[in-house]
Amino acid sequence: WSSDVCSSDLRHPFFGIGFGEWTRPSWMGSSIDNFWLLTAVKFGAPAVIMLWLAVARLLLDAASGRHAAVTLKYMRRAWGFTIAAFIVAGCTVAFWNSLLVLFFLLLGTGAWLARDQQDSIVKRVRYRLNYDPDSQPQRLF
Repeated sequence: WSSDVCSSDLRHPFFGIGFGEWTRPSWMGSSIDNFWLLTAVKFGAPAVIMLWLAVARLLLDAASGRHAAVTLKYMRRAWGFTIAAFIVAGCTVAFWNSLLVLFFLLLGTGAWLARDQQDSIVKRVRYRLNYDPDSQPQRLF
């Protein structure tokens, strides 16, 4: 079956087939159970390539947080494992409805986590708590 899907993808490499039907034998169902292949067939190879580049860039940016707090490092690591699981799952199933929304929501979360935000978070917490790092802690009793 992959030759029919690939031939449909190769006949429309740049823009895909859109929401039209892909060519297949009469006995075959209309589902394509691979998110990456389905995206290439529907929207063209450039869409998949740009999506892969975006995911790779976000993974690299999240992994290169050198001066981040420990909690932020753990959050970035957990996000990276989650996206890696989505990448593997995308090879076996097609994302649709709420799972597709969750995937793109996680990509946006990765863009937020990849940003070097340690200084801004620390400044906001210190401002709200009126914390001066140079002062000595006060005695409670």
